[in-house]
Amino acid sequence: MVNVRGRVVRFALRRWVALVLVVLVAVFIGQNRDRVSIDLFWAHLKAPLWFVLLITAIVGVIIGWLTNRRRAQRAAGHRAAGSGHASPDSPRRAQ
Repeated sequence: MVNVRGRVVRFALRRWVALVLVVLVAVFIGQNRDRVSIDLFWAHLKAPLWFVLLITAIVGVIIGWLTNRRRAQRAAGHRAAGSGHASPDSPRRAQ
């Protein structure tokens, strides 16, 4: 039997943690408005720090989304192929 309440609690906790982190990032970005010099390989430019932080946060979200999507696809592939791994709830097979 699947523990539905535990899943709901984990889901809600993950959403609250994500919301708190988004608020912290927004406040951090809002408080850092100085202009900074950026040197990346051959590119040299000046930009507001809030813009650099925002771009960095967006890149982080994209990387997290891509890795989570890949993990979900891998898990779906294991389930479809019957990966042979026993779940913690299932009885062990004698070897």
